[in-house]
Amino acid sequence: MSQSFRGDIEGLRAVAVLPILLFHLDERLCPGGFVGVDVFFVISGYLITGMILARGQSFSLREFYLRRFMRLFPALLVTLLCTLIAGWWVLAPQDYVALAQSGIAALLGASNLYFYATIDYFNAEGLYHPLLHTWSLGLEEQFYLVWPLALLAALRWRTPVWMMALTLAALSFLGQVVVYRTDPPMAFYMMPLRMFEFALGASLIDMDRHVRKLPPVVVSLVGMLGIAMLAACLILFDAQMPWPGAASLLPCLATALLILAGRQGLWNRVLGHGALRVPGRISYSVYLVHWPLISLYRSHAITPPDPIELAALFVATLLLGAALYYAVETRFRMTGDIRVASRDTPAASASSQTGIKRRHLALVASTTIAFVAGCGAVLATSGFPARLDRAKVQHADTELTFAGDLCSIKRDRCVFGDRSSNRTVYLVGDSHALNLVHGLDALWRTRGVRGIALYDHGCLFLHGTSTFVNGAPDATCRQRVAHAFDHLAGSRDPVILVNSIATYRNLVADAHATAPRRDSEDAYYAWLRERFRKSLEHLNADGRTVLVLKQSYSTGIDLARCRAAAALAGDGSQRRRSCEPLPLARVQQMYARVDQMIDEVVAGFASASVLDPKPLFCDATTCQVQDSSGLYFRDQTHLTNAGSRFLIQRAEGILTGTLLGR
Repeated sequence: MSQSFRGDIEGLRAVAVLPILLFHLDERLCPGGFVGVDVFFVISGYLITGMILARGQSFSLREFYLRRFMRLFPALLVTLLCTLIAGWWVLAPQDYVALAQSGIAALLGASNLYFYATIDYFNAEGLYHPLLHTWSLGLEEQFYLVWPLALLAALRWRTPVWMMALTLAALSFLGQVVVYRTDPPMAFYMMPLRMFEFALGASLIDMDRHVRKLPPVVVSLVGMLGIAMLAACLILFDAQMPWPGAASLLPCLATALLILAGRQGLWNRVLGHGALRVPGRISYSVYLVHWPLISLYRSHAITPPDPIELAALFVATLLLGAALYYAVETRFRMTGDIRVASRDTPAASASSQTGIKRRHLALVASTTIAFVAGCGAVLATSGFPARLDRAKVQHADTELTFAGDLCSIKRDRCVFGDRSSNRTVYLVGDSHALNLVHGLDALWRTRGVRGIALYDHGCLFLHGTSTFVNGAPDATCRQRVAHAFDHLAGSRDPVILVNSIATYRNLVADAHATAPRRDSEDAYYAWLRERFRKSLEHLNADGRTVLVLKQSYSTGIDLARCRAAAALAGDGSQRRRSCEPLPLARVQQMYARVDQMIDEVVAGFASASVLDPKPLFCDATTCQVQDSSGLYFRDQTHLTNAGSRFLIQRAEGILTGTLLGR
């Protein structure tokens, strides 16, 4: 039996990989795109079985495994190493540790076992596992270990291959359907329960010759049925569908029909067209690079990509896949017969037969050692936390923390709380919004909420505004404000809006103004009211929950510096009195006009509400500014970690009741 190259199957690989790519970029682009993996499994079963049977009596297990190793491993190894390197700049320590662990599992062909014990493939937490997609490679490699032995056994016992394959497929499918009822992740990740997909492809080998006898019109109808079934899977299935389960048989049968119909006639020309064969040819490399690129970018960007970013990621994936294919995959793939040089082989001939292979194996071995060493270092150091040593940032001046240090000053967004949750609450504003981050991080973890902060220091987050620095427009601030409101317009998740509005007079103007407003207080507040109202309109505060914080409590002094100066001066009574924080009545008076404006505008929106943080620190006579863990304020208005915890604990009922409905 000979196995000839089939361009239609190369095109069918594109039909598998492109939906996977679209699904992982944004589920809405191709809701059922995850079935592309099932298409790959059926194709793999067909090709591997044909490859083994084509060798006949000359089939060698050693040669088979060596070919499979050189076909799959080098490109995978390069992907693993590049992902580990990129993770240094992108991933938090705990995520970097998980990357190293999953990298070792992928290296050993056991990713499916690792992720079975770790996460649900369709859970949002998968975004933080750049090697999650290697579960399918682990499953396929495990199939390669057992399938040649099963084929050899069938040939020895003179059992038709199609009968053996369909029997195993039926047993595997039945086992998967039964196991899915009690343990869906096991049904998803375990090779014996997904073997039916490979075995179904393998059973097609003996059917090929019968298809050749069918009239062309019948073959065309078979292909049309297959493409209709596959299109239905891609359009009608989605991530909420129970999977794999019984429904997983549909894309497998569709792929089987397309393999049979693609050998000749219409579907051979359609699937064999260059537009499909080109991406199909590089499909393995595209599959390898697509998820690390998407996952690392999402970890870096925090918020979901916009259409331009999605298009850029799509193109970048294809380009990186092509680069990996030509630079690694094709160079290491073994073609022709594998011959081992003997003592009687001339030196020149031996060199031409085995020299390249030896160099390649040496390169693979050295790269593997480097990757394992890198993973070991990540695990030994718990993810190199010194890369993100927040203590150095928090204690940089006055030895006080800042509640917003969880969010880098170099970024404009960050994630906190329960990152694996699909329930999201946005925190939007200037550095006063970041006062809430440390406390909310702890609260959202216990409540199963993912927090996303969209922020910029010294930047007024009101729609259509621009903040000025030294009389010049802050272009970065303007872009971040526009991005935040544009992004929020596309979601319905609750929003907490926090700005130190009172501090921006003579520093702000309309978005495209060339100079800040320099008008009267009345004119300024009239403009501010309109900008605030437009912001709530843009957030759809009549239909989505928006919680607006009034102006923060201000101590009126830098307590830490004042107390340090008092101690140096002998802590005289006069200095001690000068370090007392402002009373609540005084602070309320300072911010009365801003707070009144906030109340009046918010009252016009059905789903908007107000929280005043000032009374949470003060009663009628005193204000609480510290506890046994230290000061609540690092300056007049910005909170320490302790202050943030105190504020959120005092406001917990309002926050959860307003934002979470409980």
